[in-house]
Amino acid sequence: MDRHARWLQRHLVARVARRLVVEAGVTASLVVAILIVAGMSPAIAGPWAIVVTQLWLAARLGIALRTNPLSHAYLQHYLGQRIILRPEPLDADSETGTVLASRDLFGVVTLRSTSQDGEPSVDVYQTVNRVVTAVVSRNPAGKNVVFASRLVDGRLFVTTGLVIPPTEGLFVNLVPGGSVTRLLDSHTKVLHTLARRGLRPVTTGPELAVDLLETEQRAYELLGPALGAFLALESSPRPSRLQVTVEPADLRHLALTAPISNARDVAHSPSDASGLVPRAASPDLAAASR
Repeated sequence: MDRHARWLQRHLVARVARRLVVEAGVTASLVVAILIVAGMSPAIAGPWAIVVTQLWLAARLGIALRTNPLSHAYLQHYLGQRIILRPEPLDADSETGTVLASRDLFGVVTLRSTSQDGEPSVDVYQTVNRVVTAVVSRNPAGKNVVFASRLVDGRLFVTTGLVIPPTEGLFVNLVPGGSVTRLLDSHTKVLHTLARRGLRPVTTGPELAVDLLETEQRAYELLGPALGAFLALESSPRPSRLQVTVEPADLRHLALTAPISNARDVAHSPSDASGLVPRAASPDLAAASR
Protein backbone atom coordinates (compact mmCIF):
# COMPACT_ATOMS: atom_id res chain seq x y z
CA MET A 1 0.00 0.00 0.00
CA ASP A 2 1.04 3.60 -0.60
CA ARG A 3 3.32 4.52 2.33
CA HIS A 4 2.13 8.13 2.40
CA ALA A 5 -1.47 6.97 2.74
CA ARG A 6 -0.37 4.62 5.53
CA TRP A 7 1.33 7.50 7.33
CA LEU A 8 -1.84 9.59 7.16
CA GLN A 9 -3.97 6.68 8.36
CA ARG A 10 -1.70 6.17 11.39
CA HIS A 11 -1.68 9.92 12.05
CA LEU A 12 -5.47 10.13 12.04
CA VAL A 13 -5.97 7.04 14.20
CA ALA A 14 -3.39 8.18 16.78
CA ARG A 15 -4.76 11.74 17.06
CA VAL A 16 -8.40 10.65 17.24
CA ALA A 17 -7.59 7.99 19.85
CA ARG A 18 -5.56 10.45 21.93
CA ARG A 19 -8.35 12.99 21.96
CA LEU A 20 -11.00 10.39 22.81
CA VAL A 21 -8.92 9.07 25.72
CA VAL A 22 -8.62 12.56 27.17
CA GLU A 23 -12.32 13.32 26.68
CA ALA A 24 -13.32 9.90 28.07
CA GLY A 25 -11.30 10.53 31.23
CA VAL A 26 -12.95 13.89 31.74
CA THR A 27 -16.41 12.45 31.05
CA ALA A 28 -15.95 9.52 33.44
CA SER A 29 -14.71 11.80 36.21
CA LEU A 30 -17.68 14.13 35.80
CA VAL A 31 -20.17 11.26 35.78
CA VAL A 32 -18.66 9.75 38.96
CA ALA A 33 -18.73 13.14 40.70
CA ILE A 34 -22.35 13.79 39.71
CA LEU A 35 -23.51 10.34 40.84
CA ILE A 36 -21.72 10.61 44.18
CA VAL A 37 -23.22 14.04 44.79
CA ALA A 38 -26.61 12.49 43.96
CA GLY A 39 -26.07 9.99 46.80
CA MET A 40 -24.70 6.96 44.96
CA SER A 41 -21.79 5.09 46.53
CA PRO A 42 -18.39 5.24 44.72
CA ALA A 43 -18.46 1.43 44.24
CA ILE A 44 -21.65 1.72 42.19
CA ALA A 45 -20.87 5.07 40.57
CA GLY A 46 -17.67 3.73 39.00
CA PRO A 47 -19.28 1.01 36.83
CA TRP A 48 -22.08 3.36 35.83
CA ALA A 49 -19.51 5.96 34.77
CA ILE A 50 -17.80 3.35 32.57
CA VAL A 51 -21.08 2.49 30.85
CA VAL A 52 -22.03 6.14 30.31
CA THR A 53 -18.55 6.94 28.96
CA GLN A 54 -18.67 4.05 26.49
CA LEU A 55 -22.05 5.21 25.21
CA TRP A 56 -20.74 8.75 24.96
CA LEU A 57 -17.67 7.59 22.95
CA ALA A 58 -19.86 5.66 20.51
CA ALA A 59 -22.12 8.68 20.07
CA ARG A 60 -19.11 10.98 19.62
CA LEU A 61 -17.71 8.83 16.81
CA GLY A 62 -21.10 8.39 15.16
CA ILE A 63 -21.85 12.11 15.20
CA ALA A 64 -18.41 12.92 13.76
CA LEU A 65 -18.86 10.43 10.92
CA ARG A 66 -22.22 11.97 10.06
CA THR A 67 -21.68 15.70 10.62
CA ASN A 68 -18.02 16.49 9.88
CA PRO A 69 -17.51 18.53 6.68
CA LEU A 70 -16.15 15.39 5.00
CA SER A 71 -18.82 13.04 6.28
CA HIS A 72 -18.67 9.29 5.76
CA ALA A 73 -21.74 9.44 3.50
CA TYR A 74 -20.28 12.29 1.41
CA LEU A 75 -16.99 10.46 0.88
CA GLN A 76 -18.78 7.25 -0.08
CA HIS A 77 -20.75 9.19 -2.71
CA TYR A 78 -17.61 11.00 -3.89
CA LEU A 79 -15.60 7.79 -4.22
CA GLY A 80 -18.46 5.98 -5.92
CA GLN A 81 -18.69 8.37 -8.86
CA ARG A 82 -16.49 8.39 -11.91
CA ILE A 83 -15.03 11.77 -12.82
CA ILE A 84 -16.16 12.66 -16.36
CA LEU A 85 -15.51 16.24 -17.46
CA ARG A 86 -16.84 18.11 -20.49
CA PRO A 87 -14.59 20.91 -21.84
CA GLU A 88 -16.22 24.29 -22.47
CA PRO A 89 -14.96 27.76 -23.38
CA LEU A 90 -13.82 29.58 -20.24
CA ASP A 91 -15.34 32.82 -19.04
CA ALA A 92 -12.35 34.39 -17.29
CA ASP A 93 -14.25 37.52 -16.30
CA SER A 94 -14.15 36.88 -12.54
CA GLU A 95 -12.28 38.24 -9.54
CA THR A 96 -10.07 35.15 -9.37
CA GLY A 97 -9.46 35.27 -13.12
CA THR A 98 -8.42 38.92 -12.86
CA VAL A 99 -5.92 38.12 -10.10
CA LEU A 100 -4.48 35.21 -12.07
CA ALA A 101 -4.22 37.34 -15.22
CA SER A 102 -2.24 39.93 -13.26
CA ARG A 103 0.24 37.15 -12.43
CA ASP A 104 0.58 36.07 -16.07
CA LEU A 105 -1.74 33.05 -16.01
CA PHE A 106 -4.14 32.92 -18.94
CA GLY A 107 -7.53 31.22 -19.03
CA VAL A 108 -7.54 27.96 -20.99
CA VAL A 109 -10.74 26.00 -20.51
CA THR A 110 -13.63 25.18 -18.19
CA LEU A 111 -14.01 21.49 -17.32
CA ARG A 112 -17.60 20.84 -16.29
CA SER A 113 -18.65 17.61 -14.62
CA THR A 114 -21.36 15.55 -16.26
CA SER A 115 -22.57 14.29 -12.86
CA GLN A 116 -26.00 15.26 -11.57
CA ASP A 117 -24.64 17.58 -8.87
CA GLY A 118 -22.15 19.19 -11.26
CA GLU A 119 -19.15 18.40 -9.06
CA PRO A 120 -16.28 18.65 -9.62
CA SER A 121 -16.24 21.47 -12.18
CA VAL A 122 -13.19 23.71 -12.56
CA ASP A 123 -11.69 26.57 -14.53
CA VAL A 124 -8.15 25.97 -15.79
CA TYR A 125 -5.45 28.63 -16.16
CA GLN A 126 -1.81 28.23 -17.18
CA THR A 127 1.40 30.20 -17.43
CA VAL A 128 2.69 30.89 -20.95
CA ASN A 129 5.39 28.22 -20.60
CA ARG A 130 2.74 25.74 -19.35
CA VAL A 131 4.75 24.83 -16.29
CA VAL A 132 2.21 26.05 -13.72
CA THR A 133 -1.51 25.23 -13.91
CA ALA A 134 -4.14 26.90 -11.74
CA VAL A 135 -7.25 24.82 -11.07
CA VAL A 136 -10.14 26.96 -9.80
CA SER A 137 -13.17 25.22 -8.32
CA ARG A 138 -16.53 26.44 -9.63
CA ASN A 139 -18.29 25.38 -6.42
CA PRO A 140 -20.76 28.17 -5.50
CA ALA A 141 -19.84 27.72 -1.81
CA GLY A 142 -16.34 29.07 -2.47
CA LYS A 143 -13.73 29.24 -5.21
CA ASN A 144 -10.83 27.10 -3.99
CA VAL A 145 -7.63 27.55 -6.05
CA VAL A 146 -4.94 24.90 -6.39
CA PHE A 147 -1.68 25.41 -8.29
CA ALA A 148 -0.22 22.28 -9.89
CA SER A 149 2.92 21.27 -11.80
CA ARG A 150 4.23 17.95 -13.05
CA LEU A 151 7.74 17.08 -11.83
CA VAL A 152 10.32 15.28 -13.91
CA ASP A 153 10.02 12.16 -11.71
CA GLY A 154 6.32 11.89 -12.58
CA ARG A 155 4.94 13.23 -9.32
CA LEU A 156 2.24 15.88 -9.21
CA PHE A 157 3.30 18.91 -7.15
CA VAL A 158 0.40 20.96 -5.81
CA THR A 159 0.12 24.07 -3.65
CA THR A 160 -3.17 24.39 -1.81
CA GLY A 161 -4.78 26.23 1.07
CA LEU A 162 -6.90 23.18 1.97
CA VAL A 163 -5.52 19.76 2.83
CA ILE A 164 -5.29 17.13 0.10
CA PRO A 165 -4.35 13.62 1.32
CA PRO A 166 -0.76 12.89 0.25
CA THR A 167 0.27 9.88 -1.80
CA GLU A 168 3.61 8.76 -3.20
CA GLY A 169 2.64 10.37 -6.50
CA LEU A 170 1.33 13.59 -4.97
CA PHE A 171 3.61 16.21 -3.39
CA VAL A 172 1.38 18.50 -1.30
CA ASN A 173 2.63 21.99 -0.42
CA LEU A 174 0.09 23.19 2.15
CA VAL A 175 -0.27 26.94 2.74
CA PRO A 176 -3.17 27.26 5.21
CA GLY A 177 -5.48 30.17 4.53
CA GLY A 178 -3.26 31.46 1.74
CA SER A 179 -4.57 34.00 -0.77
CA VAL A 180 -4.25 33.32 -4.50
CA THR A 181 -1.07 35.40 -4.74
CA ARG A 182 0.43 33.83 -1.63
CA LEU A 183 -0.28 30.34 -2.94
CA LEU A 184 1.32 31.16 -6.29
CA ASP A 185 4.38 32.72 -4.65
CA SER A 186 4.86 29.63 -2.49
CA HIS A 187 4.34 27.31 -5.45
CA THR A 188 6.96 29.14 -7.51
CA LYS A 189 9.43 29.30 -4.63
CA VAL A 190 9.22 25.57 -3.91
CA LEU A 191 9.48 24.76 -7.63
CA HIS A 192 12.81 26.62 -7.75
CA THR A 193 13.98 24.72 -4.66
CA LEU A 194 12.98 21.39 -6.20
CA ALA A 195 14.70 22.29 -9.48
CA ARG A 196 17.96 22.78 -7.57
CA ARG A 197 17.48 19.25 -6.20
CA GLY A 198 17.15 17.88 -9.72
CA LEU A 199 13.35 17.73 -9.69
CA ARG A 200 12.54 19.99 -12.62
CA PRO A 201 8.98 20.78 -13.61
CA VAL A 202 7.92 19.72 -17.09
CA THR A 203 5.47 21.27 -19.51
CA THR A 204 1.89 20.06 -19.46
CA GLY A 205 -1.42 20.84 -21.08
CA PRO A 206 -4.71 21.63 -19.34
CA GLU A 207 -5.27 17.90 -18.92
CA LEU A 208 -3.13 18.25 -15.80
CA ALA A 209 -6.30 19.51 -14.09
CA VAL A 210 -7.98 16.18 -14.84
CA ASP A 211 -4.94 14.35 -13.45
CA LEU A 212 -5.22 16.43 -10.27
CA LEU A 213 -8.90 15.64 -9.74
CA GLU A 214 -8.39 11.93 -10.38
CA THR A 215 -5.30 11.82 -8.15
CA GLU A 216 -7.17 13.52 -5.32
CA GLN A 217 -10.02 11.02 -5.62
CA ARG A 218 -7.50 8.17 -5.59
CA ALA A 219 -5.90 9.65 -2.45
CA TYR A 220 -9.24 9.58 -0.61
CA GLU A 221 -9.83 6.05 -1.88
CA LEU A 222 -6.54 4.95 -0.29
CA LEU A 223 -7.40 6.76 2.93
CA GLY A 224 -10.93 5.34 3.08
CA PRO A 225 -14.22 7.11 3.92
CA ALA A 226 -14.18 6.06 7.60
CA LEU A 227 -10.83 7.71 8.34
CA GLY A 228 -11.25 10.44 5.74
CA ALA A 229 -14.22 11.78 7.69
CA PHE A 230 -11.85 12.80 10.51
CA LEU A 231 -9.46 14.75 8.25
CA ALA A 232 -9.67 18.52 8.75
CA LEU A 233 -9.39 20.41 5.46
CA GLU A 234 -8.64 23.70 7.24
CA SER A 235 -5.82 24.37 9.70
CA SER A 236 -8.19 25.60 12.43
CA PRO A 237 -11.33 23.44 12.48
CA ARG A 238 -14.16 24.07 14.92
CA PRO A 239 -12.89 22.88 18.36
CA SER A 240 -16.08 20.93 19.08
CA ARG A 241 -15.60 18.74 16.00
CA LEU A 242 -13.63 15.51 16.16
CA GLN A 243 -11.18 16.34 13.38
CA VAL A 244 -7.44 16.01 12.90
CA THR A 245 -5.21 18.64 11.32
CA VAL A 246 -2.07 17.97 9.29
CA GLU A 247 0.97 20.20 9.60
CA PRO A 248 2.47 21.65 6.39
CA ALA A 249 5.96 20.70 7.58
CA ASP A 250 4.93 17.05 7.93
CA LEU A 251 3.62 16.96 4.36
CA ARG A 252 6.81 18.56 3.00
CA HIS A 253 9.01 16.16 4.96
CA LEU A 254 7.00 13.20 3.74
CA ALA A 255 7.39 14.26 0.10
CA LEU A 256 11.06 15.22 0.29
CA THR A 257 12.09 11.96 1.94
CA ALA A 258 10.33 9.87 -0.71
CA PRO A 259 12.80 7.73 -2.70
CA ILE A 260 13.29 8.96 -6.25
CA SER A 261 15.76 6.31 -7.42
CA ASN A 262 13.03 4.84 -9.62
CA ALA A 263 12.01 8.21 -10.99
CA ARG A 264 10.78 8.21 -14.56
CA ASP A 265 11.48 11.16 -16.82
CA VAL A 266 8.15 12.38 -18.16
CA ALA A 267 9.52 15.54 -19.72
CA HIS A 268 8.23 16.21 -23.21
CA SER A 269 10.56 19.05 -24.11
CA PRO A 270 13.94 20.44 -23.00
CA SER A 271 14.29 22.99 -20.23
CA ASP A 272 16.73 25.70 -19.27
CA ALA A 273 17.04 28.31 -16.56
CA SER A 274 14.52 30.61 -18.22
CA GLY A 275 11.69 28.08 -18.40
CA LEU A 276 10.37 25.17 -20.39
CA VAL A 277 9.35 24.94 -24.01
CA PRO A 278 5.56 24.48 -24.07
CA ARG A 279 3.91 21.58 -25.80
CA ALA A 280 0.43 21.47 -27.32
CA ALA A 281 -2.57 20.67 -25.18
CA SER A 282 -4.68 17.63 -25.92
CA PRO A 283 -6.84 18.20 -29.03
CA ASP A 284 -10.22 18.24 -27.27
CA LEU A 285 -9.18 20.66 -24.56
CA ALA A 286 -7.25 22.83 -26.95
CA ALA A 287 -10.28 23.14 -29.19
CA ALA A 288 -12.52 24.05 -26.27
CA SER A 289 -10.13 26.77 -25.15
CA ARG A 290 -10.32 28.64 -28.45
